[in-house]
Amino acid sequence: MMAINFKGGIDMKIKSHLFTSFCLSLLMFSPIGINFSAAHAAIPNTPSEIQAQIPDPKVHFLRGNDDSDHHRYEKAIVNYTNAIALDAYYSMAYMKRGLAYAYLKNPRMALKDFSEVIRLTPDYLEAYLRRGYIWTERGQYEDALKDFTRAIQVAPEDARAYVLRGITHERLEESQLALADLTQAIQLDRDYHEAYLNRGVVFDKIGNHLAAVADFTESIRLEPTEPRGYMLRGLAYEGLKKPDLALADYKQTILLDKNYAEVYRLRSLFYTSQGLQKEAGEDLAMFKQLQLVQSGIWRTR
Repeated sequence: MMAINFKGGIDMKIKSHLFTSFCLSLLMFSPIGINFSAAHAAIPNTPSEIQAQIPDPKVHFLRGNDDSDHHRYEKAIVNYTNAIALDAYYSMAYMKRGLAYAYLKNPRMALKDFSEVIRLTPDYLEAYLRRGYIWTERGQYEDALKDFTRAIQVAPEDARAYVLRGITHERLEESQLALADLTQAIQLDRDYHEAYLNRGVVFDKIGNHLAAVADFTESIRLEPTEPRGYMLRGLAYEGLKKPDLALADYKQTILLDKNYAEVYRLRSLFYTSQGLQKEAGEDLAMFKQLQLVQSGIWRTR
């Protein structure tokens, strides 16, 4: 994604990272790079072969669940596919297979399975949330908004859908709509730290750094070991021209997660703005080192 700067605020690539971090946490995704071609090779060719071995689709489904619980996602796909071969209307087997594909970083197949769940079970909330997440990551924001809006219709008291829709509105530069959704999420769940965190991002973007600091502070109160809250509050303090507080938050971020690459980049920029070239160079070197280790791709601000 192109990095778009907002004076005194948070740039687009940080918000993209936030969205991904939030959704992985929210939806309990844990993507890892695994070759999933072996899974397809292991699937029996016909339903009759599966029927001859184990005729009950639930047995295959439960085996798939056990594989998923132990992070054997390739095998899980095999078992969920076997269950579906025996029962083409097994909605939850499609759902769990879609999740396994998501873990294996195969969004195309995950989308296909989540769409089938929605076709079979039109009021299943989780399918809309997960499909909407993938749409957003692919930049198909209008499709994502449709899914999150439908999720809200299905479960109007579930704050997650409002947060996800709010973040998607923010991606579309629709700040007021984003604020409305994130505020609604907070009204539904006063202890939902992700709602405060993401509303703070929007406030900072539109230049309301004081409100951003308040939201990040509340997020920190609710989740004091979450490093993003401190990093983002540090950025907001920079917007308020409070360098000492900004630096303290960047340091706290690193204390909580010394491998959080982005905070070193931001602190390097901060040090540069303060004329501390040696410290800036050290942080930039650390940022680049962590990039290599984590294979992360970040553009400079």
